[in-house]
Amino acid sequence: MVTQADIEDGEKIDIRVQVLSKLSCTTDKMANRLKVCDTAGNEFPLALWKNNALSDFAWEEGRWYELTNAKGNEFKNKKSLNGSYQLDAEPIEAPTSDDQTNSPTLLDSLDDGVPYLSLFEFDRSFEELKVYQYSIEATAVFDDDPMNETYRLAGYLRACSGAGVSVVGAMSIITTDPMSVDLPDPFTLTDETRTTLYADDKSDNEQIVRLLQQLVKKTVDDDVYETGRVDRIHTKQPVIKGPDGLFEACLSYSVRLDLFPSGDGFAGIELSHHARSRVTVDEYIEQINATVDELVGTHVEHDPETYSKPGSGTLKGFADKRYTDPIPDFGGQSLADWYEQQGRISDELSEQLRSKNPQLIEIQYNPHNDNTDIHVPDLLRVSPKKEVVKKLAPEFHRKWDRAAKMLPDERFRKAIEFVDDLDPLSGIDSRITSTPVGPSLSFMSSTVDRSNNLRFRDNQTTSLPSTGLRKYGAHSRPSSFKIQYLVPECCADQFKQLRDRLEKQLRSWGCEPDETSYTEYELGSAVNYSNSVAMIDDVDAVLAVVPSPNDTRIRNGDIDDPYAEFKKALGKQAIPS
Repeated sequence: MVTQADIEDGEKIDIRVQVLSKLSCTTDKMANRLKVCDTAGNEFPLALWKNNALSDFAWEEGRWYELTNAKGNEFKNKKSLNGSYQLDAEPIEAPTSDDQTNSPTLLDSLDDGVPYLSLFEFDRSFEELKVYQYSIEATAVFDDDPMNETYRLAGYLRACSGAGVSVVGAMSIITTDPMSVDLPDPFTLTDETRTTLYADDKSDNEQIVRLLQQLVKKTVDDDVYETGRVDRIHTKQPVIKGPDGLFEACLSYSVRLDLFPSGDGFAGIELSHHARSRVTVDEYIEQINATVDELVGTHVEHDPETYSKPGSGTLKGFADKRYTDPIPDFGGQSLADWYEQQGRISDELSEQLRSKNPQLIEIQYNPHNDNTDIHVPDLLRVSPKKEVVKKLAPEFHRKWDRAAKMLPDERFRKAIEFVDDLDPLSGIDSRITSTPVGPSLSFMSSTVDRSNNLRFRDNQTTSLPSTGLRKYGAHSRPSSFKIQYLVPECCADQFKQLRDRLEKQLRSWGCEPDETSYTEYELGSAVNYSNSVAMIDDVDAVLAVVPSPNDTRIRNGDIDDPYAEFKKALGKQAIPS
């Protein structure tokens, strides 16, 4: 059963919740805000925005709903839900106790019941995990909300101690190691007790997962990777560089942890390519002859080569301050003074920025509220949208797009290398094993004898498909063999000859198609290609004619390469092509 623990920031989720009460809206942009609970009893907010579906829906307190396409939100380690444009809510009967207590299978526990390509196991059971629990006491009055202060102090302890630290409640925390760190005034840690978390308890299970996420993050090599969160780990060194020097792409790893009630823990590793500019915002603006106003809404991230703390957000515009101006939020200090105190940049770079004294820009780090923070354009890289990359650097875009279609065995091997480089988890005597589990093992069958292992007509065998088909024909024809031809409009005449040869060859192999259908498509945008695939129905295979990857129109960015789009769209429908 999906619960609060399955909520991922910014990701869609389907979940059953009960409406408990109405909460006050925190901004004028909210249409409604509700306190809900999941089937495990976890309570958290559901925010409906004015531009969401169901913004005027009549919610009933005490009623259970099946939410579809809700959007996850995580802020200060607290998980909640937002609405979305596709949000749907279906009233349902209250879940039974059986619904809430059934133990998940391995694949049921993962997102949408689909296994990760690469799944790795922890080398110990977390059926029980002994931790330390502390109370936080204040010797003087403080201004912030107690819960917010608890989250802030937990983050402080994580940074200073290297231990896993999680919030239990207001002014109460648990840690994986005993704490010898002093809290900043006016706070102190008191009432140290030893307690045990149990994986078969829903609330404890979530606490264990949070602690494991923190400890896994600390095992990542900071010299090799930039780690903002465990689901956003980027290699510092790029794997693809554009010839114009404007963009680069690095490998990006996402780690998702699952813990069963039995105590068995697993880490799923997903791999992708993350594109970013090779230059900072100020240089980017100069190179493409743009203004900050034209970049409003663009994603930016801290430059890993010059700024010590990873982070990313959305550029919102110029601030009315410069680098050396006093800023009230910093107690009258300038950003220059504050950076030097925090050790965020080198002394040499700080002096250069003081001399240049750039105008600061505003960054929105949390997409779910309107708060912004100031930053220096010289310390940020642009992480542009794909269409921007394609327009400014078509050759790099082509390399990036092709690299994203990494074959399973290569993706799998890189995941193994990543896990193999992780250190043991401190304080809990465990590590993630680099031997994978589950279906991904099939990609590593390197010891199989492949000689004469393909069987053709009359049980004849060969090692190569082409040899077997030419000599003997197909072993047996498929029970259903319907072929769809997908051809560019400009190639319709030439394709007729190819089609005749193909079908003649299939007949000679004893494998003529039951039916054939024919559709033409227009070379141009990826949207055209997706629409063409969407109209395909009730076929067993697709033969698509596409331009060469070195076609001048693709190289110049005049048209999108249909190969990748067709493979992706047909793959989602499980249609061979």
